[in-house]
Amino acid sequence: MNAILRVTDNLKCFVGQAVGYVRVNKSYIHHNNSFETAAWWEDSEIETGIYPLTLNQSYLSPYSLNLATVFSGKVVDCYFGSRYDKDRIGGARNIHAKFDVVDCIVKTGNSPGEDKDFVVNPFLWEGFIESARIELEECVNGMNQTYQDYHFKGDGNYNSNLSMLGYFARNIEALTKAIEDMKRAKDKFDNASEYMAKIYSDNIAWAA
Repeated sequence: MNAILRVTDNLKCFVGQAVGYVRVNKSYIHHNNSFETAAWWEDSEIETGIYPLTLNQSYLSPYSLNLATVFSGKVVDCYFGSRYDKDRIGGARNIHAKFDVVDCIVKTGNSPGEDKDFVVNPFLWEGFIESARIELEECVNGMNQTYQDYHFKGDGNYNSNLSMLGYFARNIEALTKAIEDMKRAKDKFDNASEYMAKIYSDNIAWAA
């Protein structure tokens, strides 16, 4: 599971702003079957190119931060049970996509050429690490409180105490790994030799 990162004071002003880029090197098909009729669907081919990544906060619990973009695409196939289906072929589409913050940070500076390349502004990485630390502290406190209930009251109604222990444990594991991964990526950038700094610079030059 992905680590939950919440908005902190340091990150608040960046929500809704472009904080990086994703480059699509290889076009692919986006399958959309979210129409009101279950049998309907539409396939769009995502166009290659460079797209901005916007810092976005989920509107649903747990309100975690993610990186969002809108890809350009064109309809290549569809089914709506109508003889007019083929009229949709070639139509332009905006395809909304979201990416995990930590994953994008880890991939920043990697050798380009994968299906997608990512760059996240390194000046924000400490803010994301701080966010993960705050969430980790809250999860540890929540787990300690839940364990007290589990210790004195057992599994709880419908195993509620047991389930919450598992929830906090999974989040703690994801957050500790996220902090380690982001610290490792930041250390590589902050302490890079002149030679490695040149390589990182060349690898992210496409986002300049």
